[in-house]
Amino acid sequence: MKYGQMIYEARKRLGLTQKDVARILDVSNGYISDIEGGRRAPPSFGRSRQIAKLLHIQLSELVHAAAVEHGYYKVPAAGTERYRDLLRQTIDELCDSVAEEKR
Repeated sequence: MKYGQMIYEARKRLGLTQKDVARILDVSNGYISDIEGGRRAPPSFGRSRQIAKLLHIQLSELVHAAAVEHGYYKVPAAGTERYRDLLRQTIDELCDSVAEEKR
């Protein structure tokens, strides 16, 4: 499934409008529309993480869709401090998500 289609389907499943998502993420309505319609490349890893959390999508699925669709993904270079911070944050969020599911 394509990146934009995943966002569209998850948004609809949750009963949210593009305007709702845009407001929560503090972006324009057109930005969300362009991503869903495939007119804009997938956003940064950080923004994708926000979208995944908001729409209850597995981040790994979004990253995979972006990689397949565009052949790359904007992740900081391995070994850098920014990469380690991102990795720690992602692991923390996954642990939190697992803990919430167990409740």
